[in-house]
Amino acid sequence: MSGGPVDKEIAPNEITVFYGQSTVNTLRNQTAAATGIEYRHGISSYLDAAVSWIYEGDPKIIRRNGLAAQLCPVNTFAIGDERIGVGIGLGAYGYIDRKGMPRPGQNSQTAVAFLVSPSLS
Repeated sequence: MSGGPVDKEIAPNEITVFYGQSTVNTLRNQTAAATGIEYRHGISSYLDAAVSWIYEGDPKIIRRNGLAAQLCPVNTFAIGDERIGVGIGLGAYGYIDRKGMPRPGQNSQTAVAFLVSPSLS
C-alpha cells in the first residue's frame, strides 16, 4: 500500500446542496434544520474558490442566513487504487440575523464571521 500526491487537474464546476442541523451554544443548546447551496470552481490544480448561501435554521434564539466566499487549498492522494481528496476552505460569511439584537453601536442585524470548512472526498 503506497500513498502520495497524484497529478491533479483543475477541478470542474461543482454545485453541492447541504442539509443538516445547526446548534446554538446556549444553556439549552437550541437546534434547527439548516440548509445551504455551494458553487465551487477550480482556479488552479491546488486551489478552488467557493461561494455559498447558508440558512442556519430557526432555533428560537437566532435566525441567520447569508453568503459566504472561500478560497480552498486542495490536494489529491493515491492510497492503493483509491484517490482521496483533502482540502480546507478559508473565508468569510456575511449574514443577517433576523431575531438577534444588533450589537452595541450597530444599527443593523448584519455581521461578518470567519469561516473554516474542512473537506474530504
